[in-house]
Amino acid sequence: MKNVTVQEVKRMALEIRDRCRVIAKNRGQNPRFWKSVFEEIGRGSGLKVTTIRRLLYSSEPKIRYSTAEKMEKILQTLGGPLKEPAPPARMDPPGKPTTKPKPDHRVDIALIEGVMVKELRILPDARGYLMEVLRADDFGFFGDDAPFGQAYITCVYPGVVKAWHAHSAQTDRFSCISGTARLVLYDGRPGSPTHGSVNQFIIGNLSPRLVLIPAGVQHGFAALGAEPALVLNIPTGTYDYTHPDELRLDPYENDIPFDWKRVDG
Repeated sequence: MKNVTVQEVKRMALEIRDRCRVIAKNRGQNPRFWKSVFEEIGRGSGLKVTTIRRLLYSSEPKIRYSTAEKMEKILQTLGGPLKEPAPPARMDPPGKPTTKPKPDHRVDIALIEGVMVKELRILPDARGYLMEVLRADDFGFFGDDAPFGQAYITCVYPGVVKAWHAHSAQTDRFSCISGTARLVLYDGRPGSPTHGSVNQFIIGNLSPRLVLIPAGVQHGFAALGAEPALVLNIPTGTYDYTHPDELRLDPYENDIPFDWKRVDG
């Protein structure tokens, strides 16, 4: 392809996204998880989903002829799965219910309903540095609906996943104060406008943040890199040793569309 225009590559990127959405829907998946369909179809093409997203959302994306040619091949490849009927669900051994394969690494750009993120500022000087985490005048993070319950630090070692758990009444406020952590949230709340959504945050030394996690939202975290991660939580309630407000799921055996495996590329 020669003399390709911004309008043409945007049109192709939009068509790729929409076709992937249709395929995801045909497979019984949420159409917003179109990126996993693209990664499956586009494996080996050299075209990454980040490129498609940049073409979709950037006002003046850089255009490479090789990218346009790869997109054309992807569009041709997508034609086959669009015509295929939805594959049957995997059958379990007799006596067990039919289940669907667990999807991997689903991350949505839009924030889950009620989730808030505060970018923290590091103030360095010749002696060291200071970083404020939570203030009484942080609107939404602190107040009548988000009171102080307690503060505690939890440590996660490299290779360990602490997940999944939620609370029926308690709101959490997470910040990684040492090391780097991957914090993942899943909205399994019935009736929520973002039900089924997954958010991922990298928090810690390189990206200091405070993340507010509403009650009912499943969450978990893992250390990134070779060092443990220390996570500070300032929840809105105190821990009840007799009747803990904990809604727990196994980190791997569940219906949450996220896999904690590392993705190289």
